[in-house]
Amino acid sequence: MKSFNITILFFFIISLNTKAQYLQDISGKPLSFKAYTDVIGNPYLYDYWSDGSVVTKGGVTHDKLALKYDIVKDEIYFMADKNIPMAFVDSIKTFVLDKVTGKEIFTNGFPEVDNFDNKSFYQVLFKGSDVLLLFKASKYITETKAYGSATTEKKFNENNSYYLYKDGKMEKFKPSKKEFLQIFKDQGAQVETFLKKENIDFKNNLDLVKVFDFYYALK
Repeated sequence: MKSFNITILFFFIISLNTKAQYLQDISGKPLSFKAYTDVIGNPYLYDYWSDGSVVTKGGVTHDKLALKYDIVKDEIYFMADKNIPMAFVDSIKTFVLDKVTGKEIFTNGFPEVDNFDNKSFYQVLFKGSDVLLLFKASKYITETKAYGSATTEKKFNENNSYYLYKDGKMEKFKPSKKEFLQIFKDQGAQVETFLKKENIDFKNNLDLVKVFDFYYALK
């Protein structure tokens, strides 16, 4: 996939509030958790169900769902009647989690990069006139065995990444003062002053968005 139509994503946001088609007959299949037996931790972005919505690749919106995002398998699940966790039968294009801090929007369809393909979900942190700031949350399972022990310990480990999507290409972005001053070099002095004044935490997604908001307000 050479390009990603970013207008689809933001048309979806609007449609949630205006023309969303609310359906009750969601096709799902029961989940199996055998792969996570005896693994310390959990494979989810949030280890609880969140209110939210999804849009299928066919353009159908399902609203008012309880959702949970498995970032090891990179799959979104929903809670069916009688509290049965289910996987969607239809392919999901976009999903939204309603959080206290606002809506968290996840979508796929981006070019392949690192170990991710066009089915991988990214959280859209910021949309500028010419760029998207994407956050990729991921976990993987490691196995360790203590010296002299016959028991293997398995646990989940996090490995989160950021990307800039621009001109149909994915570029890895490591949040830091140096990186911000490089990508925003045309407004370097103002951005540097802002970083210092706001005491930006480069590990905080909300703070990262503040920097992008500030820069694009200068353009």
